[in-house]
Amino acid sequence: MKFWDTSALLPLFIDEPATEACRSLVASDPVIIVWEATSVEMLSALARLRRESTGFDDLWPSVRQEMLERWTTWSRVADWPKVSRRAQRLVSVHPLKAADALQLAAALVACEDQPHELPIVTRDRPLAHAARLEGFPTITPQ
Repeated sequence: MKFWDTSALLPLFIDEPATEACRSLVASDPVIIVWEATSVEMLSALARLRRESTGFDDLWPSVRQEMLERWTTWSRVADWPKVSRRAQRLVSVHPLKAADALQLAAALVACEDQPHELPIVTRDRPLAHAARLEGFPTITPQ
């Protein structure tokens, strides 16, 4: 069981250098925990790719559908008050963007503030750095 942020989930749906590593991680441990708003982040990233890349229009419907189907199988952290309180502290002590602070806060909620018990999978360097400082083991697929 691992907490996955958007940067690590996207290679599961679009070919990137980290795709093989991310797929191997899921194959070895299919239990994925995410923050409730991760679906919006993912759809935003995919829509941006659709707008900015040639040839993605044809793939868009199937990639979007696959993402939404997988989304229903993932465990989601949805306790906004708990996530918000932790994110407020995190932005005070780490140089994180709001979305990254919310991701990390959701991971703290998921592990009941026992970060050493829940690895975080992320390709976002500032988020990985803050996660390590908070006590999380981190996995950065390359």
